[in-house]
Amino acid sequence: MLDDAVIEAARALAEHEGYGYQTAINNTLRRALLNEGKTAQLKQTLTPAELKGLEQKLAEALREIQRVMAPGVRP
Repeated sequence: MLDDAVIEAARALAEHEGYGYQTAINNTLRRALLNEGKTAQLKQTLTPAELKGLEQKLAEALREIQRVMAPGVRP
């Protein structure tokens, strides 16, 4: 079961960016799993500040993806 804070942060991110909160959670988990071999160990818990920072980084990444995917834009 996911923590309420995780779901709340995902919903806030999803509402801000215009997609479902489960997509936000899925993308975050995918990134963590793909980077598993690159990090020694994932933290078991996040502070509210760390969670907010992660949310901001995810929002920035999404904006960059949307910018690059816009018609007529060259990376």
